[in-house]
Amino acid sequence: MTTVRYASEVPTSAYRLFEFHVDARNLPAITPAFPPFSLLTPPKRSEAGDRQRFRIGWERLGSTWEADVVRVVEGRLVEDVQVRGPFRRWRHRHEFADLGSNSALLRDTVSLRLIPTAAGKFAEYFLVRPLVVALFWYRHRKTRQAFAHHNCS
Repeated sequence: MTTVRYASEVPTSAYRLFEFHVDARNLPAITPAFPPFSLLTPPKRSEAGDRQRFRIGWERLGSTWEADVVRVVEGRLVEDVQVRGPFRRWRHRHEFADLGSNSALLRDTVSLRLIPTAAGKFAEYFLVRPLVVALFWYRHRKTRQAFAHHNCS
């Protein structure tokens, strides 16, 4: 399995950051426009046991992705696991921790498996990993902007 970690500081409390992440209405706002992304599940507050469905890509060149929310620790953690999508395995942890002075740490950790072969490991590390890092860079930047500009804190 390949593991990708990305962390950054956000100008708000860990609890407010958690609340922002469990509100599925915020996901499209922090997701890059390319490739196209659409939420197929009615947006609601995420809870353990929920299945979230979304579409990535274009009509014929995209895929539907389904993930189960498997663990929620109020104010601290949201964890989801892909049940249908482009990966053989995908486990994503969103962690939130107070840093003091109205600042919180946002940490994303993804463990993924594309294809369980040497070629798959190569593709994961040199192709998929940089894309996941870029995705988290973008999402963390948009999250920081949401709290800085819209006074979400």
